[in-house]
Amino acid sequence: MIHQLICILAFAWCASAAATTEIPNAQQRLAIVDAHTSIREVVNPPASNMQIMNYSMQLELLAKDFVGQCTQRKPNPNVQKQYRGFSVTTLVTVGGDYPFETMVSTFGDKAVFYDYDKNSCMGDCSVYTQAVWATTTEVGCAKSRCDGLLPNEARPTYLLACMYNPAGNTPNRRPYEMGEACSKCPAEYKYCQRRQCSKNSAASTLLSALTLIFSIVVIYSVA
Repeated sequence: MIHQLICILAFAWCASAAATTEIPNAQQRLAIVDAHTSIREVVNPPASNMQIMNYSMQLELLAKDFVGQCTQRKPNPNVQKQYRGFSVTTLVTVGGDYPFETMVSTFGDKAVFYDYDKNSCMGDCSVYTQAVWATTTEVGCAKSRCDGLLPNEARPTYLLACMYNPAGNTPNRRPYEMGEACSKCPAEYKYCQRRQCSKNSAASTLLSALTLIFSIVVIYSVA
């Protein structure tokens, strides 16, 4: 009987722990992309080869798996092959659970600590350099409540992780090439959208976003 009770309690704890992991809804995914776009369009000095960011459900699932472990230790792609070719940035908040876009927007706050000329950071600004890595074109994020993640911290603790493809923060390389916006776009990027190279026009991008939002409204209306 006691063994059964322990099993039931263990199952309940696991179910509760799993419920703390959160993925963004469709509108939040758009907001995450927009937060990155906003950071990337105001880099200083300006970027000549900055590519527009898109959202990836595959990366979101990887981010969900990562935050579910409640660790800030970066995955080892040689062991965890599902992370190969991708990079991850994390953010920990204490006391409050903030919206995805609010947390992602803070990546841009680290810009003041990055010196483009010297390609160096005052402290750690890797979340910023990854956010503005010109050739990174996909992002996916998730977050989880991870109480106890920080030592001697009793308040609610939340871990956000964003996965990126292709991986950025290559050692000894700058995140982008300096120059006039969109002057060094890859051949397949025919448009310049918010000072970033894009395969689609601004109008088609807006139409896709509106279509996605409309589909959400329809789903909720039916439900």
